[in-house]
Amino acid sequence: MGDSYRALCHIIREESGGKDGSYYTFEKGKPISFNPFRGVRRFQEDAQALDFLYTLMCVLWRNGEAVTTAELKFIKGSVDAFLGQWDQDSDPVFNHYFEFVRDTYSGQLAREGVEKEYFDLKSYLLTLEQFYQGGSYGYLLNSAESIDILNDRFVVFEIDAIKDDKIVYPITTLVIMDAFNEKMRSNSDFKVMCIEEAWKAIMGSQMATYMLELWKTARKHRTAAMVVTQELNDITSSPIIKDTIVENSGVKILLDQTKYVNKFDELAGVLGLSEDDKGMVLSMNRLRLPGAAGREVFFNLGNKKSFVMRLEVSREEQIAFSSQKRDKERLATAVAKSGGSYIKAIKKLVK
Repeated sequence: MGDSYRALCHIIREESGGKDGSYYTFEKGKPISFNPFRGVRRFQEDAQALDFLYTLMCVLWRNGEAVTTAELKFIKGSVDAFLGQWDQDSDPVFNHYFEFVRDTYSGQLAREGVEKEYFDLKSYLLTLEQFYQGGSYGYLLNSAESIDILNDRFVVFEIDAIKDDKIVYPITTLVIMDAFNEKMRSNSDFKVMCIEEAWKAIMGSQMATYMLELWKTARKHRTAAMVVTQELNDITSSPIIKDTIVENSGVKILLDQTKYVNKFDELAGVLGLSEDDKGMVLSMNRLRLPGAAGREVFFNLGNKKSFVMRLEVSREEQIAFSSQKRDKERLATAVAKSGGSYIKAIKKLVK
C-alpha cells in the first residue's frame, strides 16, 4: 500500500525490456475481474488450490465470519461435486458454479434431507447471488482471464484504493494469494512473498487457516514469506497474526521503537525477544557518530543470533523508494522530461 513500489517496478521493467516488473493497481471506478476457476485441472492435483476455493466460498458467504464444521462440509461438497462434473476443455467461471449449486446440488441436498440448521442453502445462494451475472458484483469473478504471474520475476499488487471495501478487498487479496501459491508450487527458483500493510485482508478466520498453511509450507517450496507493518497493534491485537505468522517466522527485523518504548515489553513478549534483544532494540540510534548516515536496524535470526546494523541507502534508492508526495511528483516530472525513462530521470536528479 502507499504506491511506494511504483518507481521500482518501472525501473525493473525498463532494465528487463518489459519482461519483469508488473504493477497491478486496483482503483475505484475501474472494475477488477478475476476467474477463481482458472486452470481448472490444477484443482484435481493440488489440495492447496482446492483450499483456496473452499476459503473463497466461505468468504463470499460469511465475509470473514466463521462457518461451522457442518457448513464447511457442505461447501466443500458443492465445490468438489461441481469440479467433478465439469468436463469441458475451457475453464468455468463463478456463474457456472452458482448455477450448479442452484439447479443441481440443491436437489442432492433435498434428497439427502439436509436440514437448515446444518446448511442454510437459501442463505448461501442469496448471498452468492450478488456475484452472479446481473448482481452487484457480477463482474468480479466471471472474467475469462485472471492473474497469471508464473513467468514474471517481480510483481506488485497495489491495493491501497480498495482497502476499505469490505466486499472487494478480501476477495481480491485471496485471489492474489492463490496466484502466488500457484507460482510457489510450480517454480523451483527461490521466491519471496511480501505482504506490506495489508492486515485487514488476513484478519478473517477463514483466511487465517489459509495463511497458516502457506507459512508452514513456504520453506518446502524454496519460498520466504514476509509481512511488514508500521503499527504495533497489528501484531499485538490479533491472535491470527500472533498464532499464525509470528510463531512461524524465523527472522524478525525491527526499526527504531522509540515511540513504542512504553509498550515495548508487550511487543517483545509477542515476538519472543530476550532481555538482551530488548536492550539492543531500545539502544538503536542513540549514539551519534560523526559522519555516519542512515539508521540502525535490529535483526533476530531464529532466536539464535541477534545483532544491530546500520542501513544507509544510496541517493538513487532514496529517490526510487520515497513515498513522500513531493518526492514522487518531482520524480514524475523528471520522468516526463526524460522520455518516460525512470533510470535516466533518477540519474538526472542525483546529478
